Amino acid sequence: MTQIFIFGASIVYGVGAEEAGWADLIKRNIHNRMYSKNGTGEKFEVYNFGNPDAKIEFILKTFEEQIENYGKDGKKIVVLSIGMNNAKAVGNPDNYVTKIDEYKNQLKKLFQQMKLKVDHVLCVGLTSVDEQKTTPKSNGSYFRNQRIEQFNSTFREVCIEMGITFVDILSEQQVCGQACLYKDGVHPNQKGHQLIFEKIFPQIKSLL
Repeated sequence: MTQIFIFGASIVYGVGAEEAGWADLIKRNIHNRMYSKNGTGEKFEVYNFGNPDAKIEFILKTFEEQIENYGKDGKKIVVLSIGMNNAKAVGNPDNYVTKIDEYKNQLKKLFQQMKLKVDHVLCVGLTSVDEQKTTPKSNGSYFRNQRIEQFNSTFREVCIEMGITFVDILSEQQVCGQACLYKDGVHPNQKGHQLIFEKIFPQIKSLL
C-alpha cells in the first residue's frame, strides 16, 4: 500500500474550485488508476488534510497524529503546501502574522520531523493574488504578492537545503493571472487548480 497525505490550508482543501481542487484531482487520478477497467486494484490511498486558514504551526501540531492514525505498512508520501496564511497581515498592512525567519525555522523543524515518519516529502509552492481584492480582503487581512514571493523563495530554499523536492508554480500562475483566480482574488479557480495539478502530478507519479 502506498499512501499520499496532503497537508495545507484552503487551497489544498480546494476553495475556489467549481468541481475539484488540485488535491482532489490527485485523488481522482489515483482512483482512475486503481478502479478503471484495467486498473491496478486497491494499491493506493489519498488523504486530503487541507484545513482552511491553517498556518505552518497547525501542520506542526497535527501531521504526526494524522499519519499515526491513518498510516499503514508500505510507502508514505507527504505533499505539502503551506505559507500563504503565514505571509499575510491582519488589521493593517504591516501587522504580519509571521516573520520570515520564524517561517524558515518552522519549516526546518517540520521537515526534520516528517523525514522520520514518511518515505518522501514533496512541496508545492505558493500562489500569487489579485491585490486589488486582497489589500485588504473583507475580513481585514492583507495578502501582497511581494511578501508571498519572499515566503515562496524561503520555502524553496529550505527544501533545497534539506533535499526535498519543491515544485514552483508561482511564475506560471502569475502568467495565467486573473484567468486562474477565483473572484476573491486569493484562491485559484478551477483553471488554476488544474494548472497546479498538472505541475505536480508528474512528480507524484515518479514516487508511486
